Amino acid sequence: DLAYITLKEMLYSPLTLVIGRQNLAYGRHLIIGNGLWRNPGLSLEYQDLSVLHGYDAIRAILDYDPWTVDIVYIKNGEADNTQNMAWFPATWGADRDSDWDIYGLNVGYVWQGDIEGEVEAYGMYDRNETFNMVVGNIPGSPNRQAIFDDSRIICGGMRGSCVPYENLTLGAEVAGQWGEITAKDGPRPQNAAGAMETLERDRQAMLANAFGEYTFADVRLTPVVGVEYLYTSGEEAENSGDYESWDFLGRGHKMGTIRDCLETVYTTKDIADTSGFTNQHTVKAMCGLDLGELVDGLSLDLAYLHYWFDEVPSIDNQDDDIGDEINMTLTYDYTEDVEFVLDGAWFIPGDYYDQVHIWMPAQGDLNVGGDLQPFGAGQSMCANDMAISVIGSCKVSF
Repeated sequence: DLAYITLKEMLYSPLTLVIGRQNLAYGRHLIIGNGLWRNPGLSLEYQDLSVLHGYDAIRAILDYDPWTVDIVYIKNGEADNTQNMAWFPATWGADRDSDWDIYGLNVGYVWQGDIEGEVEAYGMYDRNETFNMVVGNIPGSPNRQAIFDDSRIICGGMRGSCVPYENLTLGAEVAGQWGEITAKDGPRPQNAAGAMETLERDRQAMLANAFGEYTFADVRLTPVVGVEYLYTSGEEAENSGDYESWDFLGRGHKMGTIRDCLETVYTTKDIADTSGFTNQHTVKAMCGLDLGELVDGLSLDLAYLHYWFDEVPSIDNQDDDIGDEINMTLTYDYTEDVEFVLDGAWFIPGDYYDQVHIWMPAQGDLNVGGDLQPFGAGQSMCANDMAISVIGSCKVSF
């Protein structure tokens, strides 16, 4: 998974270069972090269990303590083919660029004193030619859908955290995305002359995050309690203006075990449903306990999460309640090098999943052959059964 070299004091004493497949982690990993699932060989059916997190990247780190300037180039994909485009007719040619690159700048400052803290500002440019999104209600053709196959994003934001009192940590982050998505190769409506036109929609999306955590250091079992809120903007089902869906980029911050995987690793029966990384409000309450006085090396983490849509993805249902999730993780550090983990999760679907939906697709696949279907032609059957995940793992470090 990892294969890189680190060159310290390269040409200039504050400069460090890291070249190759490496882990990347900025801030709380909401923009770029160790991938939740980056299984390039697709060797695992359940990719959320993949331990492969590396990025193929070149990273230049300038250390001007307490300032740090981090410049990174990430090659997420390099191809010149159509293998991810099932709808691409041979008559349109067999050559299509499908590269995915991210260019980033992150500037951080750490301060010490009565109040310890850190602040970061970042800017990222994402050029994704593997983008493969069905977008509905497109400008000029409000009753049609098209596959948008190119995405260009400028992402900028700031993050900060501090320790105002002993054992208390507070933090917040806000970011925006601007750019455009384009349909230039795939199925799309025709103009008056019968030719398929290039379609373009501006992107305007937002992310906001806030959290707090407190450790009861002098209490038995050393409880750690915390709360967190995460917002990612979503695309309204009948919107034909700016495309407002937040893009995943390289997020590595995990909120819930199951909901984070829905419509990414695990698809639901609802075609209209959006993934756990966009179009969503999330509130999380957590508690951690050190059970070492019962069994040396044992700890327990509990979390409760509630989710609701920013924009309801179905045109016939205005109920935005996605559901609730309970997570429980039991960790046993057998030795310094051997760790056992038992992770349980229960996702209880909300009221949104209690009925059939008519959908205007914001994501998904068109039929093979690329037929353009009018809106209202598709209905989505829902299921509201509880989803359960139990994962056991053993980690050995050498």
